[in-house]
Amino acid sequence: MLTTSARLDELHNGIKAYFKGALAFTDIKNPKAILDVGAGSGAWAIQAAQQYPDATVVAADISPLPDRLLPQNLSYHHLDVLHPYPWEANTFDVIHMRLLLFHIPHHEIGGILKRTVDMLKPNGWLLIEECGRHTGHENSPGPAQSLVDQMFIQMLYAKGLDPFISEHLTTLLEETGAFAEVNVKCERLILSTDQEAIGHDDGTRKFSNALRHTLERIVRSSDGGEFESVGLTKQLKEAWITERQHPCFKTFHDFWFFWSCKQV
Repeated sequence: MLTTSARLDELHNGIKAYFKGALAFTDIKNPKAILDVGAGSGAWAIQAAQQYPDATVVAADISPLPDRLLPQNLSYHHLDVLHPYPWEANTFDVIHMRLLLFHIPHHEIGGILKRTVDMLKPNGWLLIEECGRHTGHENSPGPAQSLVDQMFIQMLYAKGLDPFISEHLTTLLEETGAFAEVNVKCERLILSTDQEAIGHDDGTRKFSNALRHTLERIVRSSDGGEFESVGLTKQLKEAWITERQHPCFKTFHDFWFFWSCKQV
């Protein structure tokens, strides 16, 4: 079974293939300071440090990075996003967040965005990536896909989280009043074992497979705890996994990208 950091690396590599090696949809010009908030395995921060060797890159997370070789211009910093950030205002040219707000209580997100935007220089870029809705379960060979999805949403709501934060994020970013422009793209990925069904673009196919593998590994490793509390039994989990291996299995998963430029 893959470790959490290896799973995050696999997803990063899928997104990197989708971006064709870029870090974002926008052209980032000569950044001097880059911050990755909720850095996870450090994969995005490592790529940023390699692409911009003259920049200082900070990988910030509540947990340490896995033991791995880091570029010389990359450092780790412990950060709890629910508390004040330790840097001065207008410090970073680029700030990145991936799948962070999805895990944050909804009532805390406004404060996190404000603290993050304060760290961004004028004309700097805030890059955010978040998951969205998972639909198309009627294409599955059994009921387990829909049942597990409903349980997962129920679990998130019970924890005070917003499972559809991506659909509200444009409004939250605009409400900060800090951005000259807020750009958004929702990519609807096809998840299937049938590679022809996914599409013919190599980058999109790698992204789709990486996301499918990520979801399956999360459910496979969900022994007890929160998932059990909402009704995910061993039998239902096995049915969910079996259904996803069926040739007719195909669902759709939205993945959202936001790139916003701070006004001068």
